[in-house]
Amino acid sequence: VFYGDYRIFLFMKMELSRDEENLREQLHKSFSCMQNNMSNALQRLQDSGHLSRHVGTDSLPTFFISTFEGGCLLAKASGKREPNINALRHALRYIRSYQPGPLSS
Repeated sequence: VFYGDYRIFLFMKMELSRDEENLREQLHKSFSCMQNNMSNALQRLQDSGHLSRHVGTDSLPTFFISTFEGGCLLAKASGKREPNINALRHALRYIRSYQPGPLSS
């Protein structure tokens, strides 16, 4: 789901130059929107008791997007999907480690 929805940002980012400040600003707004949406979703998970209060709902989206973008870049460079799949798998495993339970609550 994420790969199809967001890979356009990877290609846009690769095409940016220093002279294209307007495009850079639009890209920043798009990433900010994604971060806000993820932050809100994480906050709802915390509020419903499905995510530990130890999670930084404002900073975790940056980690997730960075991991995803890095996976996209590696996948693009290698011509294979596995780097992106592995990056997302590990990012989701990390987020799941914050589910409430004996060790994380």
